[in-house]
Amino acid sequence: MSTCSWSPTSLRASGFYAQVQLSLADVPANLHFSAHAISPSTVDVLAALRAAVDAARTAGPAPVSPALAGVDLSTLDEAGFGRLLAEAGLASMAAVNAALDSLPPPARERALLLFLSTLLTPS
Repeated sequence: MSTCSWSPTSLRASGFYAQVQLSLADVPANLHFSAHAISPSTVDVLAALRAAVDAARTAGPAPVSPALAGVDLSTLDEAGFGRLLAEAGLASMAAVNAALDSLPPPARERALLLFLSTLLTPS
């Protein structure tokens, strides 16, 4: 199972934070986990992590939308990227992570730039 199907929502609800790190070269996708002095106890983190991993395994890998196959992001402007997002139906962070992880790193960067541009461009 791809670790990009991971959605850290259940961990966050338990007071912990985990961030998906996309694969790069020969390093598989993984999690960056943060605990702080105000985080719940170590026993709590292990229980929360176990529950989150069980939920991710039960959910299985997030599918990558066929709408993303073969798209050359370098040819898209903000409007075209907005249409692609709507067509891809990225309804969860797990789906977004799986989609980003399926792209080569330069395309990931372009996707993130386009996404931020659409957020910051007045309608």
